[in-house]
Amino acid sequence: MPGNLLQDLRFAARTLGKSPAFASITVLTLALGIGANVAIFTLLDAALLRPLPYPQSDRLVEIDDVYQGRPNGVGQSEFKDWLANAPAFERMALVEFDEAIMPATLHTDAERFIGNRVTDGFFDTLGARALLPHADCVLGVGTRFVDSRGLPLVDSARADVILLNADLVDLGLPRQPTLGLMGDARAGLAALVAELDGLPARASRAADMERVRAWCQEQIAPMEPQGSWLRALRAAIPEDGILINELTQVGYLGTIAYPIRAPRSFLTPGYQGTLGYGWATALGAAVGNPDKPVVAISGDGGFGWNLQELATAKRYGLRAVAVVFNDSAFGNVKRMQIGQFGRAFGSDLVNPDFVKLAQAFGIDAERVSEPAALQAALASAVAAKRPGLIEVTVGAMPSPWHLLRSHYKAATPPPPNPLGEVPAA
Repeated sequence: MPGNLLQDLRFAARTLGKSPAFASITVLTLALGIGANVAIFTLLDAALLRPLPYPQSDRLVEIDDVYQGRPNGVGQSEFKDWLANAPAFERMALVEFDEAIMPATLHTDAERFIGNRVTDGFFDTLGARALLPHADCVLGVGTRFVDSRGLPLVDSARADVILLNADLVDLGLPRQPTLGLMGDARAGLAALVAELDGLPARASRAADMERVRAWCQEQIAPMEPQGSWLRALRAAIPEDGILINELTQVGYLGTIAYPIRAPRSFLTPGYQGTLGYGWATALGAAVGNPDKPVVAISGDGGFGWNLQELATAKRYGLRAVAVVFNDSAFGNVKRMQIGQFGRAFGSDLVNPDFVKLAQAFGIDAERVSEPAALQAALASAVAAKRPGLIEVTVGAMPSPWHLLRSHYKAATPPPPNPLGEVPAA
């Protein structure tokens, strides 16, 4: 204990010059003991470390939850009053109820929507890099509206930012919206649509969207073999089939390159970035959607966290198929280690024979090594309507991170913005 105390005091002394407040709290909690530590750091977290509440109360309005006629709020009058006097809505860059951008009914050609998602939380989305610099008004609904570094997605100095969220914390710092709307997404959007109804029509931006999609695809195309594996998955999974996207080399690219053709058919770990969640989540999705096929893609490392749940899948006859991309490593970690330090340490894995393991549970299983074989095997497994496992043997894959996070630099510069370059603010 004295050694640990001395080490902690040295840490406090080192931080004193950089952060006197943090160092003082460290020394104080060391003196007060474990119980006081919990209390102090709970208060510290609530007061300082969490995003601050939305500070401009005069720019915060609340929206009723009118879902199924059950009000649960203050009322929509303030929101409607603000909308009526908001010139920003007359020049919104992306609000267009054209089927090419915000379809009222699902479009069958889902490839057209590459780049439309701004973020899924853990990753930024490629198309937003072309779109957002040109936006003069951005509406964020039900989103934390920060990137993977915790920075706002859009600089409010460059565009009017309107955020609609039921959680007050997600309207506060580091975000600085022009207007914060605290309320239910369904009710808020309904009120917004009602107020926009009747505005003069303006020219469609469908052609601009097509240019952005082509720009995205130009950058995605070289990402092989991930692209080929994704095409095989898409070809074998029915239109309404559910894909559980794990943290694996194919899954990373899938966040921007897997075509989505039905609502609620593509699940990701979101902000959590949870390695190993995929197979367990697939079982839950299968229970909740017994008439739809569910496919979970994992790496061998991620699948190891929940491989025992093969027993659950078998016991309940769940319609879920595990696709395990096996490179005998925590592949992303290994590539980063080699790239940054010139060698790998602790990232190679000793795996079971996944095919024999699944068969030991009485589950259909096979091994493939080519995209065409994966497509055929997965189509067969989906058609069987019972648990299945497909092991896919793969090697090292190129990094897609420059396409997923805007602060990662590509080996070569990206093509010019198809909507035109925007001068720095």
